[in-house]
Amino acid sequence: MTELESLLAGNAGDGIMRPAIAAVFGVAVYGLAMGSFSVDDPSRVAFMLFAAIKTPTLLAITTLVCLPGYAALAIAFSLRDDLATSIARLVRAQATGAVVLASLAPVVLVAYSGIESHAWAILVNAALFTIAAATGQLQAWRLFRPLIARRRRHLALLALWVVAYAFVGIQLGWTLRPFVGTPGTDVQFFRDEAFTNAYVALARIVRDAIGF
Repeated sequence: MTELESLLAGNAGDGIMRPAIAAVFGVAVYGLAMGSFSVDDPSRVAFMLFAAIKTPTLLAITTLVCLPGYAALAIAFSLRDDLATSIARLVRAQATGAVVLASLAPVVLVAYSGIESHAWAILVNAALFTIAAATGQLQAWRLFRPLIARRRRHLALLALWVVAYAFVGIQLGWTLRPFVGTPGTDVQFFRDEAFTNAYVALARIVRDAIGF
């Protein structure tokens, strides 16, 4: 069985390196497609490269921010003995989500061919990220079944992980923008703007997309 087949089948060997590499590669591929929205001349190709760099960075930082809290709670819940296995399976679940995200790259390109609105481009990517993230988290539940069967406390801890990961990931993704370049703007690695709340900004983007 190949590594990709193993990831998607949920075979939980407890190595971390190969799933981590798969995760980085998968989201980088998607980043290239995501960054292509406003690339209408060679000078804007950098948008694609920036997105390909920042998308794995988003995944890595979100995971690293959430892991210390997860480890501390695992110890508090008397799950220290399972900590290494739990972390390996969380990384494996993230890799599954990344593989799914990479497979959605062609969907982004097709969607871009039919839209001109920057707000809609962001919402399309948000929807596809949600699909991939949900797939990764479902894989996490699957991989954690044996641990949960032994100790039900793993269920509560995994639920906390899902909530924390989503919360941190959304805010961090907004902080690291732009991933989708705005037509007519200068090519930027980061936006030259003050720190803002991702959830307020997302509500504004939805409003703009539907024309309210």
